[in-house]
Amino acid sequence: MLPVPNYPLRFIPVYKERIWGDSQKFHTSLGRGLPGDTCIGESWEITDRNGEGSRVANGPLAGCSLRELIAAHPETMLGPGTRPDQRFPLLIKFISTADRLSLQVHPPDEYAQEHHPGDTGKTEMWYVMEAGPRAELLIGFKSTQTPESVREAIDQKRFENLLNHSHVQAGEAYFIPAGRVHGIGEGLLLAEIQQNSDLTFRVHDYDRQDSQGRKRELHVEQALRVMDFSDRSNGRVEPDQKPCPGGSVQNLGSNPYFAVEHLYLEKLTLGMVSSGFQILIITQGQGRLVYAQGEEKLERGNVLLLPAGFSAWRVEPGDTGVGMLRVWV
Repeated sequence: MLPVPNYPLRFIPVYKERIWGDSQKFHTSLGRGLPGDTCIGESWEITDRNGEGSRVANGPLAGCSLRELIAAHPETMLGPGTRPDQRFPLLIKFISTADRLSLQVHPPDEYAQEHHPGDTGKTEMWYVMEAGPRAELLIGFKSTQTPESVREAIDQKRFENLLNHSHVQAGEAYFIPAGRVHGIGEGLLLAEIQQNSDLTFRVHDYDRQDSQGRKRELHVEQALRVMDFSDRSNGRVEPDQKPCPGGSVQNLGSNPYFAVEHLYLEKLTLGMVSSGFQILIITQGQGRLVYAQGEEKLERGNVLLLPAGFSAWRVEPGDTGVGMLRVWV
């Protein structure tokens, strides 16, 4: 039997090479040592996907997989009522872009369960860690569409013109429910919180070719079945900022899959107690998370999973404070 996980867990990142990726940002902004000749676009920080599961990087459980920990200690890891065969419900990643991504849409749970048994739909949120001068996000329609108008725009290669274009800045958050069409521009470093799903239906990919001269597959028919043609939101979250012990907190919203807030702390602060797991994504500054058995550094780009059985902790910010996303279900 594996020891009970009673400390903050860090995981070994799972890096994904992408045609649009920018490895340099992982190095310069997050301090990751990556090969300079690769196009790493995603770093999966916490993942429980088949064949791509996270493994613990710190403490006595180093080397154990997230799947093994949940199977051995389901309620301690995730909270009351959790089954040993239950998957971790979220996928946490960083996205770094040197070029724009495809225009795409994700399916809801019902479609995924019918057409991709064993998988879920994909609702997600982005927090902008870094944005270049021309960085933009394409989210939602400028005006209400129909399947026919969208198909015509795709055929005429003007689908991009139907979408809201938003210039973005660091510190902003964007919500992308299943069915909302979207695209990510160049020059961005994002933290992404999403359902544990990798279902993406590409609508337009700018006729790009990979290193072998092949175009990536499009999924127009699937996309048209799940797309919300009346969704005109640009996805931007209007944060509700309030003072809190030790600093300030921005409520970035909640939905049936996850809740997110951004904390900026300048003074020693006792950690939140939760009946379920919590995830901390460090967005700025530095500090320490201190608990009975030790401490963990808090630096930009660090991601910690606090098991449900872990409760007594505090944050000691550095001289310039520390900012973090707190995620829970």
